[in-house]
Formats: sequence, structure tokens, C-alpha cells
Amino acid sequence: MLRIALLKNPACESCAPANQIQHNFVVLRGIHIHAQSFESDGGQWFDVAPELAAIPREFDLIGDSLPDWVTPSTILPAGTYDFARLQFSRDNASNPAHCGAGVVNCLILKDGRIAALGFASDASELVIQLTNNAKPLLVLPNTTSELHIRLHPRTRTPAWLSFGDAPPVELAGEVATEGVVHPD
Repeated sequence: MLRIALLKNPACESCAPANQIQHNFVVLRGIHIHAQSFESDGGQWFDVAPELAAIPREFDLIGDSLPDWVTPSTILPAGTYDFARLQFSRDNASNPAHCGAGVVNCLILKDGRIAALGFASDASELVIQLTNNAKPLLVLPNTTSELHIRLHPRTRTPAWLSFGDAPPVELAGEVATEGVVHPD
């Protein structure tokens, strides 16, 4: 079994209002976990949040509250997993308009400005390596594992390389797996 939580980032109270992020809205439409393989097939991706494909969910990644549980316990075959792929919606119909017209994933700054979030790929997805002290995630039979995902905005390096309408801010992230495996 696998449970996935999105951890919230605290608001930076000491930041200048022009740089202080009040909200970081993202709309998730899928989460997949990659099974590591030593065969020539390269492994397999498992959809661990199939409900998001039908109904994408919006999350605010800023706040002091408890993590948002993205999935109930999902059955996952025992094995070794090395990557998580988060897919984000581009469809404004699933967005309750926090980001404004035509923008789905965004930052809202304390001074009221809204900045669209971009992605390193045109697929609106983020692939994060799963490691537990430099080792892939090991899912054992008859256990429940938890992935704690923390996403945060980062400025593209260098920001002036953002050509055309590409937003200068994109998402980055990490996954914590240490100490979160429990027997069922």
C-alpha cells in the first residue's frame, strides 16, 4: 500500500511584500511511481492516484497546516521504486479561478501580483527521484509506505533565458521516504 501527502511550505514572514508568497496553487491531474528494473524494458510506471485523472485537484502549497493527503492507501506491488512523476493540469476548467483567467498553476504574492508557474518540460510534469538515504524506495509486502512530497517554486536559471511567454518561475520538489514504512 502507498499513501501520498503534499507538505506545505511556511510563508516567509521576513520577506519583502513584493517577494512574499501568500499562495502557491497547483492543480494535480496525475501521480505515477516508477518501478526500478534491471531488465532491458526499463521499468514500469504505476498510476497511484487514478482519481486525479477524472477529477484534478487543486492544492495550495503554502501554509502552516497539516499536509494534504493526495491519495487514500493505494495498492502497489512490492518492489523497488526510483521516481515519482507528478502531472499538472493546464485546463483552466478545473481551476476555481484563484490564478486568474487562463492561468492554472500560479504564485500569489502578498502585494497581489500573480505569477504563472512553468515546467521544465512541455508536458506540464515534474519527475522527482525517490531516495531514502541515497537508496530507492523499497515497498515490502503487507506494509503501507508513505511518500511526503514537498514542492516549491524556483527561478529559472538564469531568469533571462525565459523566451516568449515562458514563465520565469517553475516548480521543483523533493520526496521524503525515510522512516515512513509501517506494517499493516
